[in-house]
Amino acid sequence: MALIPMSFSTSMTRDYKSVVNHDGRWSVGSPIVFNNTYHEMFATNYDDYAQPGIVLGATNVGGTKSIISNWMLSMETGDNIRRFAEILAEYWDTVALVPGPPMHGGISTVSVVNDALSQVDAFEAAIIASIRDTESTPWFLEFVTNVQNIGVAAVTWTVVELMPTGAGPVPTTFLEKIT
Repeated sequence: MALIPMSFSTSMTRDYKSVVNHDGRWSVGSPIVFNNTYHEMFATNYDDYAQPGIVLGATNVGGTKSIISNWMLSMETGDNIRRFAEILAEYWDTVALVPGPPMHGGISTVSVVNDALSQVDAFEAAIIASIRDTESTPWFLEFVTNVQNIGVAAVTWTVVELMPTGAGPVPTTFLEKIT
């Protein structure tokens, strides 16, 4: 599989429509608003979008979606772009970190890390590129596409595999991008 922005857009459009009236205002009668679960829906849909992403040498079980959910729940204003960029970087810092089958000819994958926390500027650029004063549909598609193409694209995963040599296995580093 791969990262597919439309999967997030479709899920979020469905869930967003379930919590707003036809005039775009929050529907206070909605069970989602009433139970205050929109933040969880957003985080779950985003994690569901991220899980199919492939990093060679890693197993992707998604990220820590509570990073997004907790931030959304505690958010008091909607205008803190930099903080949202930091949250996205923190989330992606937890994605695809489980060593998987060696994909570079090694005996085993020893470790997987990434540099998402150093890519806050790229995530911020992606958010800013998504801001519009008009509505566009499908909802959330431009946002998640920009985050993928600008923010996530800047993140590099470092995969260490034990490579067979005549003198014994040697840890070797491979730089990967998520697809």
